[in-house]
Amino acid sequence: MPDRPPEATFGQGAGQEPELVIVHGNGLDHRNLLMLDQAFAAEPAFRRHYLDLPGYGATPSLHSPGGLPELADWLEDWVHRHLGRRRFVAFGQSMGGLLCQELADRMPERILGLGLLAPVVFPRTEERTLPPRTVLEEDTQLLARLPLPARENFRTMTVLQNEATWRRFAAQILPGTESANLRAMARLAKRYDLDPVPVRRRTQLRVPVVVISGAQDHIVGSQDARLLQRRYPMMSHHVIERTGHNVHVEQPAAVVCAVRHWLGEVKRWQQQEGQR
Repeated sequence: MPDRPPEATFGQGAGQEPELVIVHGNGLDHRNLLMLDQAFAAEPAFRRHYLDLPGYGATPSLHSPGGLPELADWLEDWVHRHLGRRRFVAFGQSMGGLLCQELADRMPERILGLGLLAPVVFPRTEERTLPPRTVLEEDTQLLARLPLPARENFRTMTVLQNEATWRRFAAQILPGTESANLRAMARLAKRYDLDPVPVRRRTQLRVPVVVISGAQDHIVGSQDARLLQRRYPMMSHHVIERTGHNVHVEQPAAVVCAVRHWLGEVKRWQQQEGQR
């Protein structure tokens, strides 16, 4: 087990700043999203909680069945235990985006904002609208010198297979994949669904929501995210070109810009709510 706590928290003490809960995707850990701290730490800074979900990073896996409903229960319990009754902002990537949608439905009165990076909308692959697998840049010399397991992971998950993308991929993605509990992932795969999935629910959440998608994302796509607009009337959707599923790894500047703008909207909305 890695010698790290199951979360990394940055910012001032509780009650002095808004709380921000950050949830990674499947097969990774919280290090996947640390590069976004330059956006999350904007003044006045949010108190940021980067979680390791059960079975990933430093958090022990759940007992059977260990599926999506159980991960959602764990996340809700974490919020109750660590944030008490304080309101918070949730930000999730891929599977973490689906879990944050679920969390918002369970605690709508406490959510101040919702950020979704390449979110899962439909857990079942056959229900997703996906573009064909695309590679826009391929540095064959770079690929030839990479170790085999890392090379295949990199080739499968990236659109821009160049040196800059590889450096970010090696720093942000690979450490989490190497620490993931494979047995926990196998249990999750057998129970990878929510009933009903959040996108099919009728209630609405009126807080600032941002969805950031990759135009060439062949894992979850970008089109299905548009369906979330019905549930989130204050939603903005950014589809970023020349990137696949790991949007923040391939186009970090665009993602940081979108996140900063969204956090500004969250703070303005929070101030307006406080004046009512």
